[in-house]
Amino acid sequence: MQALPAQVWRTVIVQTGLALLLSLLLLYYGKAEAISGLIGGLAAAAANCLLGLLVYQRYRARKPGALLGRLYLAEFAKLAMTALVFLLAILYLRPISIAAMLGIYLIVHLASGFLMILFGRNTKKS
Repeated sequence: MQALPAQVWRTVIVQTGLALLLSLLLLYYGKAEAISGLIGGLAAAAANCLLGLLVYQRYRARKPGALLGRLYLAEFAKLAMTALVFLLAILYLRPISIAAMLGIYLIVHLASGFLMILFGRNTKKS
């Protein structure tokens, strides 16, 4: 298996750190909110890591059709993983804050796009 590009690892690490930071901030509102937010944030970071693993494993630039198929498969796996994490949290986590879980998920998930905009031009190719 081929190693993931450094940009994928940086994005996942920053997303994980952001999830931890935001869940610590949610402790102000309560333990349930902090745990729910942490689950949402880590679900976003783990799903993006899964997407990177599925897309970049044995990547061949000469086969764009295969890459497109991989992108579709990886996106489907990412959505399925996220749905499964949310379903398990809703079924087994008591008490739960749906707003915190979905809110932190959304913030962490969107952070990767903002990171690409902010740092995409300044990163060295590795």
